[in-house]
Amino acid sequence: MNRLPRCRLLAAALVILLLAGCASTPPPLGELSRAEQSLQAARDAEAEQYAPVDWRLASQTLAQAQEAIGNKKYADASRLLNRARVHADLARLRAGNAHTRAKIEAQERENARLRQELLGERK
Repeated sequence: MNRLPRCRLLAAALVILLLAGCASTPPPLGELSRAEQSLQAARDAEAEQYAPVDWRLASQTLAQAQEAIGNKKYADASRLLNRARVHADLARLRAGNAHTRAKIEAQERENARLRQELLGERK
């Protein structure tokens, strides 16, 4: 007879642990903030124009994460927020590369113009 109360006690303890585990997952507000900051940095780098695919992925993934937060699916939201941040960072870097490439090309054109002017070289 001693065994039945122990089993009930163990089962009750497991149920309490499971419920506590589910209830203890907080909303990923810090991750949301970091993802939003990454998207703003990408926007500031003109990623919408220079890295539109990565920008769109970042924006869509952030929207999915916000929906998951609204549905209290915090683990899914956390994963999506990290993905959104990575896409936004990639978009920012690609936009920065495009800006650098444009500057290099402009400098090469200017160098060619000066070379032609100073040395009388023809194209």
